[in-house]
Amino acid sequence: MDIKGIVTDQLKDQAKSNLPIIQSKLNEIVVGKIQSKDFEKKWATVVNKKINLPGISEKAEQVIFEKMIDKGTDLVAGVMQEILEEAVEEALEQL
Repeated sequence: MDIKGIVTDQLKDQAKSNLPIIQSKLNEIVVGKIQSKDFEKKWATVVNKKINLPGISEKAEQVIFEKMIDKGTDLVAGVMQEILEEAVEEALEQL
């Protein structure tokens, strides 16, 4: 085998061993941000500005939307984890 092939194989091996670590860190960062109270509050505020619930005060609407968003971020976090896992699997297949 030539030097280029040896180096290429070593780079592929390193990439394969590092992808799970990268996936784990991405999960930690992305899911952590999605499930942070700051993100949930910002998202709920945006929703509250776009949607009016007749007969309910803005303050009460904010509380409702924050609770809804809290549940929604749990779902989004789960989906993001699946997407990241699939992306890593696809990347490994391409190596």
